[in-house]
Amino acid sequence: MRYLLMMLLVTGFTAHAKVDSSHPTYLLPNTCYELMPDASPYLGFLEAVALGGVSHDRNFSKRLLRILAMRSKLNEVSERARESNPIDKLVEKTLCFYREQKEPLRVVPYDDEKFTAYMKTSLRELELKVEDAVYQAEVERVQKKHYEIQLQKNREVVEELKIDAEVQADKSFERLSSSAKQKVKSP
Repeated sequence: MRYLLMMLLVTGFTAHAKVDSSHPTYLLPNTCYELMPDASPYLGFLEAVALGGVSHDRNFSKRLLRILAMRSKLNEVSERARESNPIDKLVEKTLCFYREQKEPLRVVPYDDEKFTAYMKTSLRELELKVEDAVYQAEVERVQKKHYEIQLQKNREVVEELKIDAEVQADKSFERLSSSAKQKVKSP
């Protein structure tokens, strides 16, 4: 079983939780420079922890993979290509908290017992934050869509108003121009 698990980890099997990282990271990143702009080392490490825990605690692994799946789903349904995924920041903060507060110098592999115990105790809080982040992102997405529909309706009204204003401006200009010509002729 351990051999199979290692083969899955080595080949990069992702168990339905598609992560943008090209390969899983088996060691917790050593640095947290104001949260690195590239979240893939953290996501890869979380994936490795999830896959590495399958034989010990399926429920724990399933919960971690659910977080990664929620991240992927959020990327799919929203236009987050230009923006960062809020779940990335939550994963980074959770892992960096452990790195900075608990084990700042020690190498932490994906199957480290202390790290796994830490993740198990903080997992519920992370799950709640992930759900809140997804909810907020969806509220923003739906609200943005609503505003875009309103904006399109407003554009149509604005176009109609512009056409009417131009017609009225033409009439007013002609009337004023005629009046100006008559004033110049009559003195």
